[in-house]
Amino acid sequence: MQRIPDDYLSLIAQLMEDLGGEELLEFVPLEFAERCQEVLESLGITEVNFQNVWDIFQALLPLVF
Repeated sequence: MQRIPDDYLSLIAQLMEDLGGEELLEFVPLEFAERCQEVLESLGITEVNFQNVWDIFQALLPLVF
């Protein structure tokens, strides 16, 4: 494993902040993400994986919209 120098990490952190901070990693509005999370929790899903992700999406879709 290669260690990243601290000055590089601080430069990366500053660049990320300049570009929008944590919002840079958000792909949907916060309200929509919260609604999806509420619906997912209401379904009692304990694990999302490649085998069940499509079934979960199909269950979520009509409940979110």
